[in-house]
Amino acid sequence: MNFIGIDKKELIRIISSMKNGGEKMSETPIYKLCKKMSALRNKPTLTLIIHNSLGQSHILDVHKIVRKRKFEELDLILHSSGGQVSAAYQILELIKTHSEHLTIFIPIYAKSAATIFVLGCSKIIMSELAELGPLDTQVLERKEGSLEYTSALNPFKTIEELQRFALRMFDQSVRLLLSRADYSVEEAVKHSMDFAARVTAPMFSQIRVEKMGEYSRALQIGLEYGRRLLKRYGKISEDNHDIILKKLIYGYPSHDYIIDYKEMKDIGFDVELPSDEEAEILHEIVLALAEDKRSEDQKDEINLIEKVVANEGIQEVLGDKKGISPQ
Repeated sequence: MNFIGIDKKELIRIISSMKNGGEKMSETPIYKLCKKMSALRNKPTLTLIIHNSLGQSHILDVHKIVRKRKFEELDLILHSSGGQVSAAYQILELIKTHSEHLTIFIPIYAKSAATIFVLGCSKIIMSELAELGPLDTQVLERKEGSLEYTSALNPFKTIEELQRFALRMFDQSVRLLLSRADYSVEEAVKHSMDFAARVTAPMFSQIRVEKMGEYSRALQIGLEYGRRLLKRYGKISEDNHDIILKKLIYGYPSHDYIIDYKEMKDIGFDVELPSDEEAEILHEIVLALAEDKRSEDQKDEINLIEKVVANEGIQEVLGDKKGISPQ
């Protein structure tokens, strides 16, 4: 694990994680709902509820849980708005090393780097509200004195738009000269090329060429991790791996772009909607997450629900529908 470049808060969280690994978590509303899902499906369930940026400390949290275990089947309930793509990759590899068949449930968000989790799952189950996001790597840039994450794809999209603008200018100029001036086609093309170059040159000069290589390498990280995961665990034809990955990395206009259940189907993933019972629990998790967001004391919830007493779990799941109160 590489600790170079980790900020102070993240380093404190890592040290705390290493020291406090044996503490048992109290049963929060989200944890109780995840227990319901585990009881309903009768499978061990790993919860990965990340409120802030996914980072290296979370690798340690997951490793403590799975390192001495092996699961034939494992459910993963994931909520994350993203973070470090390398951390997301390593966490998924850890989980896959210790599980044969991994089913991922996405109640609402698995955005940015968290989208990489779907590349290594045996089954993907998304609620009607669930959102994935493009895999364009985020890089830190200094803006107005502070550091902010920005998409490594931005300069490439800028160049694409400038190219389209230059072509439109050239096309309009040729048409105008041919219709209103006594120019031959060759003369109109020559003058229009010069005109388009003069107009767009100041814009192209604003592009920081020295950054293009850095951004290109950053995007290559997501591409290479994706290739590994699809090759090792994917059920998609290898001929389609790069088509899908390039769509996820380069194919959307914004980093916040929503990739929903239908889009995932269109891309080529084998994705399912939850059953009615599963959908009800996922909806309750979404409501609990919204309530949690209003709290000033949000805490990540990374836990393994290994075994739920069958009768108790079923009562918790079905209590409202059948008039049975949880014991």
